[in-house]
Amino acid sequence: MAAVVPVEYPQPVYDYGPPYVPQVAALGLVPTISIDVPVCIILIILFVAAAGINLFILVRNLGCSHKFLFSGVLVGFCLTRIIALSLRIASATQPWNVRLNIAGSIFASAGIVLLYAITLIFAHRLLCGLHPNIGWIPAVVYFFYFCYFLLLVSLICAISAFIASFYTLVPKELHDCHLVQLFASTVFAIIALLPIPIVLFAAFYPGLRCPEPFGYGSLTAKIVIVLTAATLLAIGAVYICAANYAVRPVWFPGWWHYKVCYYIFLYALELVVVLLYAFSRFDLRFHIPDGACKAGDFIKGQHAYKRVSGLTFRASLDERITVHVDD
Repeated sequence: MAAVVPVEYPQPVYDYGPPYVPQVAALGLVPTISIDVPVCIILIILFVAAAGINLFILVRNLGCSHKFLFSGVLVGFCLTRIIALSLRIASATQPWNVRLNIAGSIFASAGIVLLYAITLIFAHRLLCGLHPNIGWIPAVVYFFYFCYFLLLVSLICAISAFIASFYTLVPKELHDCHLVQLFASTVFAIIALLPIPIVLFAAFYPGLRCPEPFGYGSLTAKIVIVLTAATLLAIGAVYICAANYAVRPVWFPGWWHYKVCYYIFLYALELVVVLLYAFSRFDLRFHIPDGACKAGDFIKGQHAYKRVSGLTFRASLDERITVHVDD
């Protein structure tokens, strides 16, 4: 998790706390009224629109008894972004208010974990759909559970260390807080990258392939969607992780701290992923039957879709069934 917004030049931090003004450069640097406020307003409008689209999809699906709660998760993610951008606007008007900076940075850094988890879940569903004999192995399932648990633990540790760093001036304690943040950002980067090799393995590993199509549309389209989303999220996660390793003092920031990098690698990429999921109708493509936990469960939900993947797969009674695609 990146450090909060600092001042633009060195100042005696003892006069400003606790919480104290940090003396390391932060991503996005100091928010200003002339630059950050217009950009944040535009992004808020876009995230409000994205939240509205996903909320409409969620309500409509629930009205049709089609349960896909990930649309609601994206609504929640958009709300975290709206709050973070609103707090950044407030910080631009009150640059001396360190508590505003703390709150804004927490919301800016924490919400992205939701997208990491969603993309990893979809990667697992693709693995189970293409290789049910592998994807449903208990060890594989527990590995994914461990990744979700690690995401949550890393987020809690990062937020705790991040807040603690504002209430101490002891160099060793600040160093320990930074190490915790480095660990968390490294975990986030690894998990953000993880769906890419998983999906590529599922797509190209021949193995004992007995694919089980799920949801609407072809498995190929699902692979492209997940790979695109995972790549965009991985770029942002690696950027944040690298920036945490490349610490600079507040009076000598690197190019990676500039506002253009901050808004592109964080908010812009995330917005593209949210809209990609919404407009590709991921609520239909990645839907699986309730309680699916073993090979053969995905097929149970195929009666609800007119168009499914054009694959030949083995049913539970060893019947050969060919499903045709018309898209």
